[in-house]
Amino acid sequence: MQIRNKALIGWAASLLAAFLFIVVMSPRTALADEGSLRIHVLSFSSYQDAIVLECDGHFGMVDSGEDNDYPCGDDVRYPYRPKTTIGQGHEDEAIAYLANLGVTPDNFEFYIGTHSHSDHIGSADEVIRAFCPERVYTPDYKDEYINDSAFLWDNLYVYDHMREAAEEVGAPFITKLAYDAPVYPEADGAASPVFSLGSAQIEIVNWENHELTAGAYRDANDYCWGVLVSCGGKRAFLAGDINNYRGDEDVLGAALGRVDVLKLAHHGCVGSNSQGFLVALQPTYAVVTAPFRFMPDETVDTLLSLGTHIYCAPESASEGKDAIVITLSGDGVWVDALADPSQLTFRANCGSHDAVAFVDGAPASYSGVWTTDAGLSYRFDGSPYGTLAGSSEADKGKWVHDKYGWWWKNSDGSYPVSMWKTINGVQYYFDSRGYMATGWVKYEGRWYYLDASGALATGWRSVQGSWYYLDPAVGGAMATGLFTVGSTRYAAYTYGLCPVSNWVQVGKNWYLTSSSCAVRTGWAKHGSSWYWLDTSTGAMVTGWQKVGGAWYWLDSSGAMATGWRKVDGTWYWFNASGAMATGWKRIGSSWYWFDASGAMLADAWTPDGYYVNKSGAWVKGKVR
Repeated sequence: MQIRNKALIGWAASLLAAFLFIVVMSPRTALADEGSLRIHVLSFSSYQDAIVLECDGHFGMVDSGEDNDYPCGDDVRYPYRPKTTIGQGHEDEAIAYLANLGVTPDNFEFYIGTHSHSDHIGSADEVIRAFCPERVYTPDYKDEYINDSAFLWDNLYVYDHMREAAEEVGAPFITKLAYDAPVYPEADGAASPVFSLGSAQIEIVNWENHELTAGAYRDANDYCWGVLVSCGGKRAFLAGDINNYRGDEDVLGAALGRVDVLKLAHHGCVGSNSQGFLVALQPTYAVVTAPFRFMPDETVDTLLSLGTHIYCAPESASEGKDAIVITLSGDGVWVDALADPSQLTFRANCGSHDAVAFVDGAPASYSGVWTTDAGLSYRFDGSPYGTLAGSSEADKGKWVHDKYGWWWKNSDGSYPVSMWKTINGVQYYFDSRGYMATGWVKYEGRWYYLDASGALATGWRSVQGSWYYLDPAVGGAMATGLFTVGSTRYAAYTYGLCPVSNWVQVGKNWYLTSSSCAVRTGWAKHGSSWYWLDTSTGAMVTGWQKVGGAWYWLDSSGAMATGWRKVDGTWYWFNASGAMATGWKRIGSSWYWFDASGAMLADAWTPDGYYVNKSGAWVKGKVR
């Protein structure tokens, strides 16, 4: 182990790890048996890779998933770009899991970032600072390598943060690999892609045939690294987001040959895990870091034909499993992915109307009907495969996915373009290219919101921390201005956001919302001022207003007057409560007279025979 100048960082990291272990996690998991390798695929909700390797008391990590920081545009180097992932960070869970395993700066040997996408290395900087790995590996990244600006997202931001964290803890930041290079590189030199982790061997692959030049790649996935791990004669391939658009899987399939375990590439998406690649690897076990329902038909069919057990990280998460844990040793391969591996489970697939029955990740025969939470029923006739029962003619077709998104292929081969379509009872919108839309969509002058699955959202919806109402009475269109839900009135800006405890202008009127976004009525305090809001409409009132028998003056901003106030050339006095004064009133050290209209008398005799001067103050001793 190299000697590094990071004693203080290591001490702080150890303290953090100990805290997280005590507060966040359950009792510490037992160490892997000597001579065996454990692969921990963390069970985050979906579409994130975070994998811990453990062997003989030594640890490494391959990707670590999202974190919660992102470029908001305040730094010109890192502009905010549409579809940058926000609010899906799992850095705390990743750090807590590592701490629970017993990872410290003394046994954390490496961190490998397979490529510069935030769903893989977003939390790399937090993990590196917490546990100080001896070495950090990742492919070089510059925005100029990418020839399609739609695929830049926050790539440079997460890459630079990862590099800066490695520099802070004194770990070599390795972007160059060569088989004849040492494990620890000289300054700015190459390092060997092959090294050990206890009695296991690690090899980084898919780096040799990629020249990083300006405009060479459409996407960072196109030159993603993979990691081959071996122990006790058993092998697992962690495929990152490798795809086959440039033939990478064709080359790797021939070079790797059979493996026992495959972490499917690119979360099981189309463009990766080609049939030839899967047949070449013939994995006994496959892990996918996304829901089964989004896997393409070809991938599912190929794996099932190979007899591969399929495990999905989101399913493990739903059963309370922090990770899918795979053990490789000379005695065999074991997978701990499910709370009860013997239980019959069902999975539906978006790529077709088929569902599959499983036991411990492998197809299992079943007879009967399975109904999903969404109310879809599948009939099984003594085989592992069920068909959708009672689907309407309009629902017939299939979902198809490519690297740009999902689209729906009708039974006649056509596909919807720039239109709404109801499929299996769920409403979707397809854009001008035919792809299923997600997020905000403007259609015929109104805005609609489609969730991550493409389903049309209705009712109240929080989007990036702001509230919107998607009115089901008008097909889910975003509400603006004044609207009523039940018996409660609400107000939204012209762009739909419903503010919390703030002003909204609708037409010529102003409305103040509560903490629930509802329109307030009556007296309401905002900031340091009080306002009167019409009790029937909620509109802010200005000018004179009689409330509960007292008169109040509300200036042009709606703020209630207190103290002296000149209105239309006449002086008035308003108490601390805002009520207008009449009759005698002592203000400071002087007395003043206000008539029944509230107007201050000046340079005149009061009705009871006292004189007040030009400033309105009573002149002592001057009596009529």
